[in-house]
Amino acid sequence: MKKYLLLLLFALIYMPGVHAQSDTIYKYYNYNWKETEPRLATYYTVGYPSDSLWVRLDFYASNDRLQMKGRTRKKDLEEKVGPFTYFHENGNVQSMGVYHNDKKTGIWKSYSKDGKLLDSLYYSNGAIIKGKSFYESGEISEEWEAKTRDSVIHYTNPEAFVIVVII
Repeated sequence: MKKYLLLLLFALIYMPGVHAQSDTIYKYYNYNWKETEPRLATYYTVGYPSDSLWVRLDFYASNDRLQMKGRTRKKDLEEKVGPFTYFHENGNVQSMGVYHNDKKTGIWKSYSKDGKLLDSLYYSNGAIIKGKSFYESGEISEEWEAKTRDSVIHYTNPEAFVIVVII
C-alpha cells in the first residue's frame, strides 16, 4: 500500500511538470536576431513557464551551447526581468547583471572569452551611471561617471578627462 501511495504522490508531483512542457516555446533567429526558419538560424530560443514568469534560454545553433539565460514577464519572451547571464560561444560568461522592466539596472560585469573582467558598469533605468574598464592585468584602465543625463565624464586619473555625449 505504501508503494502505491508513493507512486501516486510521485505522479501528482510529476504530472504538472509534464503539462508545463507542452507550453514550451521555440523561436529561431538569424545573426541579427531577426526571426527566421530553423535551418537558417544562428541562434534559437527555448522558453517555458516557471512560477509567474517565463524562463528564456538562448542557444548558439552551431554548437547548441547556451548563449543567454534569464526570465521574462510574458509568453512572448521579450520583457526581461531579474538576473540574466550571457555566454561566449566557448561557454564562458560574457556578461551578467539584472533587468528591471526590461532595462539594465545595478551592476553589470563583462568578461573576455578567456574569463577576464573587462568592465563593471552601474546602470539605473537602462542608463550607465558609472563604470570601470580593466586591463588584462586586472588594473583599472578607465573610470567614468555620468555628470548629466546626456553625458559621461571619462577619466583615467584626476588630471585628465574627456566628455563623451551618449546618443
